[in-house]
Amino acid sequence: LRRHQDVLINLTRRASEKVALDDFLQEVTLRVAEAIEIDRVKLMRYRPDRGDLFMEAGVGWRPGLVKTAAFPADMASPPGRAHKTAQPVAIEC
Repeated sequence: LRRHQDVLINLTRRASEKVALDDFLQEVTLRVAEAIEIDRVKLMRYRPDRGDLFMEAGVGWRPGLVKTAAFPADMASPPGRAHKTAQPVAIEC
């Protein structure tokens, strides 16, 4: 819990600095991965004009996937299901 609090405090502090949004989002995914000790984290943005979820930032993914991948925003897709239900979705690899 203490580590999670430290991550949130540091990210809050970092958000108040002048930093490019893309760099900040990438840092968020890195810090979250470290804090909860998981290999892959992605930060996605819903694009209403396309009806999909675009991977804005991420760590642990194969090269070239971040900033290019999009996922369906429907219940058949794990990211879409998380978006629609506002509940976490665990995917076992």
